Amino acid sequence: MKQLVLRRVLRHAALVWLSLCFVVLGATAVANTTPISPYEVVDVTARNFQSSLSGKEPYYAEHLDELYQVVGDLLLPVFDRPY
Repeated sequence: MKQLVLRRVLRHAALVWLSLCFVVLGATAVANTTPISPYEVVDVTARNFQSSLSGKEPYYAEHLDELYQVVGDLLLPVFDRPY
């Protein structure tokens, strides 16, 4: 019984510790990044999208569901904003 309680306490303490580490590391990562201009956002996103489609146009012409997935993965996270 004591081991079960000790195991739960240790598990809870480990989760709290990991959560705290992620918060600190996340705050550090945000503090170390420099914001990029809107032009750079569009440029980088367009280049990534173009490179993912380059040479695969005939394939995606016949597999539109996969093209929509590429659009969803690369473009929507950057440009789809709630208003």
